[in-house]
Amino acid sequence: MLEACAPSLELPHSQQQHHHRKESPFLKTSTTREKSDDPMKRHEGKIFFYWGWKKDDSFCQVLSLLFSIILLYLLLGLPIFPNLTIGFVEGFDYDGMEESVRKVCRAVENFVDQFPYYDSSECVSYDACDPNLNTKIPDFKCEKGFGMDVECNCTGEMLSLHFPVLLHAPFVKLGSDEVFECLTKRIGEIYYENRMQNEHIFRQVVGSPRGIGQLYPGIKWRTTDKEICKSGAPAFDCPNFDFRTRPWYVNAASGSKSIVFVLDVSSSMSMNHRIEIAVFAVENVIDGLTERDRVGIVFFSSSAFFCSLHGKTLLLATPENKKLLKACLEDMMPFGETNFENAFELAFDLFEAEASNSSFNLMPTCEKVILFLTDGEITDGEDPTPLIERENEKFDAKIFSFSLGSDADLEIPKRIACKNRGLWNKISDHNLLDLRTQMSSYYEYLSFRLTDQHVTWSDPFMDVTGLGEIVSVSSPCISQRGRFLGVAVSACNSSLVKNDPEYTKRKANNFKKCPDDIPEDFLIYLRSGESCDYCGNCDFQRWYFVLAWSTLSVLLVALLATLLTCLYIFIRKIIRKKKWQRLKDEVYTESLTHRPSFYKKRGKLEKIVLPLKIEDEELVVTHR
Repeated sequence: MLEACAPSLELPHSQQQHHHRKESPFLKTSTTREKSDDPMKRHEGKIFFYWGWKKDDSFCQVLSLLFSIILLYLLLGLPIFPNLTIGFVEGFDYDGMEESVRKVCRAVENFVDQFPYYDSSECVSYDACDPNLNTKIPDFKCEKGFGMDVECNCTGEMLSLHFPVLLHAPFVKLGSDEVFECLTKRIGEIYYENRMQNEHIFRQVVGSPRGIGQLYPGIKWRTTDKEICKSGAPAFDCPNFDFRTRPWYVNAASGSKSIVFVLDVSSSMSMNHRIEIAVFAVENVIDGLTERDRVGIVFFSSSAFFCSLHGKTLLLATPENKKLLKACLEDMMPFGETNFENAFELAFDLFEAEASNSSFNLMPTCEKVILFLTDGEITDGEDPTPLIERENEKFDAKIFSFSLGSDADLEIPKRIACKNRGLWNKISDHNLLDLRTQMSSYYEYLSFRLTDQHVTWSDPFMDVTGLGEIVSVSSPCISQRGRFLGVAVSACNSSLVKNDPEYTKRKANNFKKCPDDIPEDFLIYLRSGESCDYCGNCDFQRWYFVLAWSTLSVLLVALLATLLTCLYIFIRKIIRKKKWQRLKDEVYTESLTHRPSFYKKRGKLEKIVLPLKIEDEELVVTHR
């Protein structure tokens, strides 16, 4: 190969006669006596080089051209392979990426404020799980630059750049979040504008705490199966994805936390697949944790014990530690009785060990959280309430309780949650599959305190739609009253920023300070959404407003009734006066016109009974 592209060596004519070796077919020689138009061949008696190709030797020509281009790049000081040498794109628009999610959040907030006055007939939405989506959504076609959709004979991806689609979490039905489902038309314009302004944005999403998400560009949610590209093909993967467990959602929706799972593994948990469903729900929460979080597990039956793989310490929620915790969960088998007290003792031992860890103290977490799952009543040990009150004077852990199944104790788990600023949920056996959705309520709790629309940059992670490894920037969407509406995210290819010092700097700025405590009225709203919650607490401001309005309503009704009564009496009085005046005039007229005999008229008049007085005026009948 190299020989084929080697330069020719021209010798003086006097020396050519001493060389009788067979010439290479690629070696071109000439004598100085030959006339040639090539100026290099006119230097007689000198050694010189020139490229001698055959006319059909295109490979060497291409190689030479490539060498020339590389040489030119080096002379101009340009990088030959910028993505491979430095691992990022210089001048990447970080501010534009961050502004894109802020714009989406502003659109969501404005729409929520206007929704009570919004014409529902204008609501347009497309379900990503609809098997006939590609025939319903406008402008659904193959677009380049979004991966390789080879299953659908597309060199890009089958999608719509003008309409987002709805994707709902498992066991969340369409119609459960009407506000987010009506966002499609309004939010689609913002998505398209962001895409036109920044071509590096591959994916945009806004997810609500109720499990409904708007996904842009609009795609048909599917597996890598050729059949899925056909109209009417089922969308296999739709029930298996929840936005609320993705790193970008968790990063934006809550601050750093130390979380302990207290899981009942008594023998009753073997009924109705309770242990399998509980383990699956806990694993999903673990998947949503980030490396800023710490996590541990306490199992309890007749007594309590730690996961053997982490012992009496909390672990950073790294990918490796998450695998260890999941292995503990999957190996657990139900047995024994139910001891709440011992379980909470070990849970607070984990917080105690964390407090004594010097490395953890350098970067304290914002929250301490206990997720307590049980399906039974106390059969061993004592009521843990006094223990929790004593320990929480030091740790102030928020406790979220979940009573599983029809036989679960309701009072103690509820009381534990109410006294420790947490939430409680009762999940019956026929709704156990909804446990994963119910457990995400603690995200909503932590998110309610967010008042600043900060942005957070994620670590690189694999995109579930086939875009490869991506990096995202996300922001919580917060109403003017501080209510958490959801999380907006924009994603780009990780190769654009992964090795960029600016990306590392911005990622390090995530949550430099912890949010304030949740207001009492929001806590009441989360517990029931009414003026009084299941803990027996009431929002006093709302209660006083209701009382004042009720009192005013009663007074207004009484005043209106009094006015109507007085008006009725007045009208009756006028009617009676006019009636008797008319009767009086008729009697007087009768006496003047007919003039009958005195005795006949007297007889007629005696048949008329008149009052002696009308309004203090004596009635006088004169006979003539």
